[in-house]
Amino acid sequence: MLKEVTSEGKILVVLCERELLGRLLDNGRFYVDPKYFEGIDTNLDFALDTASKADFLTILGTSVVEQAVKTGLISPDAVKLVGKTKYAEVYRV
Repeated sequence: MLKEVTSEGKILVVLCERELLGRLLDNGRFYVDPKYFEGIDTNLDFALDTASKADFLTILGTSVVEQAVKTGLISPDAVKLVGKTKYAEVYRV
């Protein structure tokens, strides 16, 4: 899932694996709220290309985070875990 929002000249991109929407992660401590994480269903290459232009980036889902690291979009140091699911937030200043 890909969501892109522009506000005050800044671009926010949210990427999330579709199957995570509406789920509770980390033993119920983290809700994958579709209001925030849902967007258009698109292919990963397009999503990562769009994300490369973001000022603020949120990525949720192990496979999409791993691909973002593999392509150099984010540093491995940016990767965190929500339970067993990989997650990253990146802010370009």
